[in-house]
Parts: sequence; C-alpha cells; structure tokens
Amino acid sequence: MDHIEQLIRYHLTPEMIAFDVGANHGGYALIMASVCQQVIGFEPIPELAEDLRRRAPANLSVETLALSDREGRADFHIDLREGLNAQQSSLLTVDELHQAKLVRTVTVETITLDHYVATRGVAPDFLKIDVEGWEPEVFAGAARTLAEHRPVVLFEMWETHYPRYRDWFHRLDATHHLVRAGAPLAAIPYYEAATRYEVADVLAIPRLRR
Repeated sequence: MDHIEQLIRYHLTPEMIAFDVGANHGGYALIMASVCQQVIGFEPIPELAEDLRRRAPANLSVETLALSDREGRADFHIDLREGLNAQQSSLLTVDELHQAKLVRTVTVETITLDHYVATRGVAPDFLKIDVEGWEPEVFAGAARTLAEHRPVVLFEMWETHYPRYRDWFHRLDATHHLVRAGAPLAAIPYYEAATRYEVADVLAIPRLRR
C-alpha cells in the first residue's frame, strides 16, 4: 500500500463523498469507491474516462471533463511516452514534451469545481487533485467550494513550481492546515525556506470553524 492510498483510506469514512480530479486509469478512484458512499472521477481523456466507466462500481461515476478556472473548451496535452500511462497529461504545456513530439493535443471541455457543485447539487468531503501542474487553476475555480464546504484536500505539486502555488497555499491556510504528505511537516514554512526539487503530495486538513 503506497502512502497516497494510506492517506486516502485514513481520511475517508463510509458516509463521505469523494472527488478524484485527474482520475487517469482510476486506481485511486476505485480505492475511494471501496470505502465511501459516492465517488465522482474527472478524467478529460475520453478513452481513459470510458475505460474507467466500464470498470466502475455503482457508486463511482466518471465525468469526461477537465477542471479549471473557467468553463469552456481548452487544449489538453496527452503524454505519449511509453509505459507511463499518460501520467503527465495536462492542460499545462510542458515544453520538453512538445519539443520531443511526445504529446497529442486534443480539445476538451472545461468546468470549474464551483460551477459543478452548484449545478449538480453535490459537494466533496474529500478532494484528490492530480492534474500535473494545473492545480492552481483548479483551486481558482474551486474557491467557493473550498471555503464553504472545507473538504479534505490531497494534491500533487511539482516543488520547483511552488511560486505558482504560493498564493493558493496562503489562501488555503485560512481554512486548512497544510502539511507535506510524505512527511508530517508544515507545508508553508517548508516551501518558503528553500527551493525544493521533488514531486510531492500536500494534504490540506480543514481547520475547526470559529
């Protein structure tokens, strides 16, 4: 069991609703579905979404949507490197992959999490986000949901990109405790102290309401 699965299982309970943003092949979405009452997976790559939909239990639904900071349509870049399961696919342009012609660009539908929650009438208690560098834009489209519903949030971050994430770390800090998931370290002091070079997972745990 990897540490992400451990964190997911630790923070989920049977009555919860979980969202998996960037579901990919659905490994974590299926784990969530084994624990909690409802899971919604967001996967914009049509073939991956359809494959997961075929394998999904009754409590897991799959949306072929990319979460972002606006509704509309956008270019989505699919990682074509062999053996990596499209793992670096994103709305973010990764120059080295484009230069090496290792991406296929498709047009996908985008939606904000706030709009999805408002129009579908369902809000997450647990939110996992792994969108390969597009996390700040997902947060920007989820500001109301994060502030009002205060889900537990587990998200990936390329540590060298911390300057892009910094504003959202501090905004989340008003409602959540942020810790580096690989080791129980307070995230903001850790990243403010020095430039880091790993791909890391950050856990945002809701603060008690005042």
